[in-house]
Amino acid sequence: MAAKVYHKFLEQLLKGNVGDMSAGGTAVKAILLSTAYSFNIDHAFVSDIVASEVSGTGYVAGYAGAGRVALASKAVTRDTTNDLVYFDADDVSWAGLNLGATQIGSIVLWLPKTNDADSPVICFDDTGGFPITTTGGTYLHSWPSAGIFKLVP
Repeated sequence: MAAKVYHKFLEQLLKGNVGDMSAGGTAVKAILLSTAYSFNIDHAFVSDIVASEVSGTGYVAGYAGAGRVALASKAVTRDTTNDLVYFDADDVSWAGLNLGATQIGSIVLWLPKTNDADSPVICFDDTGGFPITTTGGTYLHSWPSAGIFKLVP
């Protein structure tokens, strides 16, 4: 698991402001970013990263854009053998994705609220073969088998 968790998300998690991320009523979405984005652990909201969001055939950018895919089968699991808690979900895909010369450099998970300025970013993932060039096929991002991110005491 190489996903890096943003500080603001951890702060909100500890303050009890996140809720149950595995619950059906809690949306968690994935946003695709270009190689122009440089990870900054202090980014707090989607508005901090949106300038690097990709756009093209098969990906409509923006808060309500069809490019931002909701995660399915979300799970929070406590692993007592390895003394950690991890978050996982089904792999995500984008059909007919063609971004031209723009390469995908990373994926960021986020919690939708009312707009990009109040929707917190959760974690950043640049593993799995990035950067990726798309040519109109389906892009499937497979999460690590050990979960998307983990919290270790």
